Amino acid sequence: MKPEGSHGRFQKYLSLLIYHFSLLRFSLDPSRRYSFLDLYRGLIVVFMLEGHLVRELMGVAWQSGPWFQTHEIFHGLTAPGFLFGAGFTFAIATQRKAHLLTGFTLPVLRRLWRAISLILIGYALHLPYLSLAKSISSSTPETIELFLRFDVLQLIGLSLAALRLLYVTFRDEHAFLAATIVCGLLVVLGTPLVWSFEAARFGPLWLSTALTGWFQSPFPVFPYAGFVLAGVVASWGFLRARQADLDVAGRPQFSYSLAKYFQIVKKFNNQKISTSGFLKESINLIRLRSRCR
Repeated sequence: MKPEGSHGRFQKYLSLLIYHFSLLRFSLDPSRRYSFLDLYRGLIVVFMLEGHLVRELMGVAWQSGPWFQTHEIFHGLTAPGFLFGAGFTFAIATQRKAHLLTGFTLPVLRRLWRAISLILIGYALHLPYLSLAKSISSSTPETIELFLRFDVLQLIGLSLAALRLLYVTFRDEHAFLAATIVCGLLVVLGTPLVWSFEAARFGPLWLSTALTGWFQSPFPVFPYAGFVLAGVVASWGFLRARQADLDVAGRPQFSYSLAKYFQIVKKFNNQKISTSGFLKESINLIRLRSRCR
């Protein structure tokens, strides 16, 4: 994957700012907010900005040291951490108004439109010109490919819309959680299979860029949607534990599993492990997680 240029970094920063402002606009009642979640999102943004700043200001010679590789591990957690937080917030907002979100009610339609808006804004940020007419008339195969690349706003918007429809379909917390876990496992274990399908690589460009990283999409559905789904499951577990007055602060296994899975994904994307190796390490991680319960 090619390194992103200054234009790509600007789009990433703007995307994150847009999403955070949308959270502020449609946030929960301040008296019912979780301070740790606000702190978590703030730290993710700070780590993201710090990582890019260090990359820009430090020379190539300085970036070959072991300390810089350690820095890259922490900086690499910002993307999955951001997506995990999106899923975590979705579960909190949904459970607090569950009685209003079990059918195609006005609140559900508003939330669906909000998710679709994120997708549209994400694509709008990829327009080569400020004028839509000029972007269409002056389009080339290269600009079309750049426009269709799946970025963070598209991924979050699509994931939230799919989760909203999933919740409306099942209308039951236990069934919804089971379906979310199944979808998460399918995303995790199915990533190498989807990437290997010729239809995913040589099919419609809009579909290939959304599902895989063959066309350098920064956040394709496979595997990055798995982090959003993991956030939903973790958040529901946290809310259940809180309702039962349980102390979840002493249960770091899930955080470890999330970081470990991202390392597996990174090795697969960098072609350091094969498809069979990806599946084997993912299954071993799931087994380890089940034993920690």
